[in-house]
Amino acid sequence: MTRTKKTGRVIVAEGHQQRNGMAYEIATRMAKAGISARFDHIGLNDTFAESGAYPMLLDKYGLSAKHIIDAASAMLVKSASQKFTNQPAHQQAQGVTNV
Repeated sequence: MTRTKKTGRVIVAEGHQQRNGMAYEIATRMAKAGISARFDHIGLNDTFAESGAYPMLLDKYGLSAKHIIDAASAMLVKSASQKFTNQPAHQQAQGVTNV
């Protein structure tokens, strides 16, 4: 939680189902501790994985290093744009502007 307080960001990469996984546990602990941060997680999206070559499966299910980097980059871009517009990300997505 120390890094979360310092960076204000959390990305959880899970090698299994997203639902009820580690991300849910971390988010719950953050909420109970009153820690607010940008949060994203990647993992299997309501599917069961196949068998096969590990690198191919990581890529197929969005769990490769590239996918983790993409998620982190997207979070940084959102953070940068929010700093300049001073709007919550959900308002930016909806096209709401501050008057």
